[in-house]
Amino acid sequence: RPSLVHRIFLVALLVLSFTICGRSVLALDLYGSLKSNYLHFFKDIEGRDGSRPYFQLSLQNREELGKYFSYKFSPYFIYDGLSEVEQQETLFDVDEAYLEFAKDAFSLRLGWLQHNWGVTEGFNPAAVMQSYRVWNPLDLTALPSPSLHATWSWSSSQFEFLSVFRRRPSQLPQANSRWLPDEYYDSEVFVDDEVVVLPADPRYSYQSGVELERARDWNFGLRYSTTVDSLDAAIFYFEGASPIPLVQSGFSISSVGTIDGKNAFFLAPDITLTPVDYRLQTTGATLVYELGRSILRYAGHYQNEVGDNAAVYGKWPMLWLGS
Repeated sequence: RPSLVHRIFLVALLVLSFTICGRSVLALDLYGSLKSNYLHFFKDIEGRDGSRPYFQLSLQNREELGKYFSYKFSPYFIYDGLSEVEQQETLFDVDEAYLEFAKDAFSLRLGWLQHNWGVTEGFNPAAVMQSYRVWNPLDLTALPSPSLHATWSWSSSQFEFLSVFRRRPSQLPQANSRWLPDEYYDSEVFVDDEVVVLPADPRYSYQSGVELERARDWNFGLRYSTTVDSLDAAIFYFEGASPIPLVQSGFSISSVGTIDGKNAFFLAPDITLTPVDYRLQTTGATLVYELGRSILRYAGHYQNEVGDNAAVYGKWPMLWLGS
């Protein structure tokens, strides 16, 4: 759920918007939609989320506030009362909420913003600028954060600057979620000449998250894009928190025995999960080319972790390409 600071930021933004336009809250002209969804699982697991319907009410209001100013406010409410996960039963959040100033070739947005400089669908190497709600990994939801976005346009080119004051933490699957491993842990793991027996019925709980290199503070990015005939090309740089944190697992040993003559350590079913936010530097490029009736899209990036953190062991510079 949004923190108290984020809620205060949102309220202040709305008050500022209505002050500029000189209108009352009653002048809001909202429109929206009500969706009914059904999530189906082919197998039931006791104590975990199962097949069920859930509902989402989405609203949107966007108005001009004089010659140069406008605002957008898009809240939504989700009701998932049959969920076994307490955090998912009811949820209020905003898709976006910002105040915009636009004059000639310059525009400036301030508020809760989402950003995606990618051009590909499915796998998107450029989707690194926002956090996600990962309650359902098959249906990720982007989370807006308090940000400033400035754009300068000229001729067939555009330059953008993005500053995210404080990134929201990604929201991971909670206890009793269907998406936390269950039968996956029902196995024996051999470590040298010893056996580690993982629990068959794990119970998960989250510890307070760890933030390395102030990963969610002052994220920023730059982007230059241009159009030449049928080709749209862009390069960008972004430094900020990884969209999905590393999750460290913690186990404890409940008993010690032997299996086939080897020392065996039987782990307790209580498993702790600790999200670790770490900072990344991302340099990327995108291309969109119109070829007859087809459109070709390419995107790629190079990533490198900021700092030397043992908690992110195994993270190396990465090159990703998508189309």
